[in-house]
Amino acid sequence: MRSPISTILKTSKTTCIRAVLAAALIATAGTAIGGPLNAGHVRPNRAQRQTYVSQSDPAAVSLITMMLRAESTMNIVGTQVTQVNRNGNLVQSIQYVTRAGDHALRMDYLQPRNLNGERIVDDGTYRWRYIPKRNTLQVGPSTISKLDGRIRQLMNHLNRQTFTMRVVGSDNIAGHDCQIVEVDSLTVPPVVMRQFWIDPTNGAQLRINQYDNTGTLTSASYYMTITYNAAINPSQFAQPQTPQGVNVVPRPAANPLSNVEQAEVSAGFSALQPTYLPQGFKFQSASVMSFKGYKIIGLRYVNGVNDVLSLFETPEKNRPLSTIVHPRTGVAQATISGFRVIIVGSAADSDLDQMINSLH
Repeated sequence: MRSPISTILKTSKTTCIRAVLAAALIATAGTAIGGPLNAGHVRPNRAQRQTYVSQSDPAAVSLITMMLRAESTMNIVGTQVTQVNRNGNLVQSIQYVTRAGDHALRMDYLQPRNLNGERIVDDGTYRWRYIPKRNTLQVGPSTISKLDGRIRQLMNHLNRQTFTMRVVGSDNIAGHDCQIVEVDSLTVPPVVMRQFWIDPTNGAQLRINQYDNTGTLTSASYYMTITYNAAINPSQFAQPQTPQGVNVVPRPAANPLSNVEQAEVSAGFSALQPTYLPQGFKFQSASVMSFKGYKIIGLRYVNGVNDVLSLFETPEKNRPLSTIVHPRTGVAQATISGFRVIIVGSAADSDLDQMINSLH
């Protein structure tokens, strides 16, 4: 059984619909968004939405269910576009996506020019982002690994009267006929509404539109080309090849806390802290994450601007002590004093080992 520390998740405390529908966004987060940003079905105004009955369209429920199953199982490769409205400015990227259901994901950025050559690889345990312009490799826990849990959540909520789902039109995306399913909250004020373009033959999600509660289209994602059930070589999800001397840093943590005590109160347990830090490093912030009922404390240490060390730990009292292992460059992990710990960052293996050995 995979340790929860190996799949640290950044889960925000939002409404139920935002949380569960995020499962459908994992494959496109930070990537593509459908046709032109102003294209597609027009979101109805609030008065029109209040006239809707709470009972969802059975055809829409069936399509959403099919889409969620496809998210878990389907292999897809294709070229994707992302468009985001940031303060009235359209930001767009194009990337080549290789995805093995909810097990692994790779994105190779093609455009714009400042992103060309960047690569994200997620093998279900670790997530790397190689940024050649900065000669940096960010390392962190997998995000694709949370998809299965989110999908199960949404499956459990499909019969509840907390939002409506309706088929509102049809379209053609990347040469495939789609049904457009609209999802809207019944709460007042309404939460963000989304529209999904779903291939009814297999459930593939080919486009998504997202709106804010004023009806403004804030983002959209779509495939320009796509191949279903593609044959994918597992080596595509190996750690990105980088030049010697690349700066390995952890992915920034969410919701930083100013001291360890705040994290301990939030997590409900006392954190192990190192008495040894590599020269120049000092404590910067703490954070607390949750995964499947487990709490994980993250401690962040910095040396200037570019050098970062992140220590993640969660209690695992029934796991025996283990020797320190280095599964990836810039990563050390072990079980010590009843905790599973991982250190990720830009330091020598000997320094990472010494940090773990100094934990108390």
